[in-house]
Order: sequence, then structure tokens, then C-alpha cells
Amino acid sequence: MALDQDWLKDPIQVFFQALIQDWYQDQIQVFFQALIQDWYQDPRIQVFFQGLIQDWFQDQIQVFFLGQIQD
Repeated sequence: MALDQDWLKDPIQVFFQALIQDWYQDQIQVFFQALIQDWYQDPRIQVFFQGLIQDWFQDQIQVFFLGQIQD
């Protein structure tokens, strides 16, 4: 096991592991940023959320007025 531990402490390997981890983190961030931007810009999503919000407000208003009328 001592040999394995020494091998894991090899500075070159440590350097490459750090490099690979940074690269993956950067790639993932870039990927998700692009995904989020595309997602926000997608008109279907915007239309969906606008529809959802409008439906929700209409429901809330109906519930409110029904409550007022019943009271």
C-alpha cells in the first residue's frame, strides 16, 4: 500500500488530476450557462411560463371573488 500512496502523491499526477477537475468544472459551468441561456431564450418556455402565470392569477382572482361573493 505504501507504494500506491507514494504513487498517488506524484506531483505530475496531482497536477493532471487538478487540471482535469478544473476542466470538467469549467466545461460543466459553460454547459449549464449555455443551457440556461437557451432555456430562457426559448419562446416556448417563455410562452409556457406566461401562460402558467396568467392562469394562476386568473385562478387566484376567481377564488378571491368567489370568496367575496360567498361572504
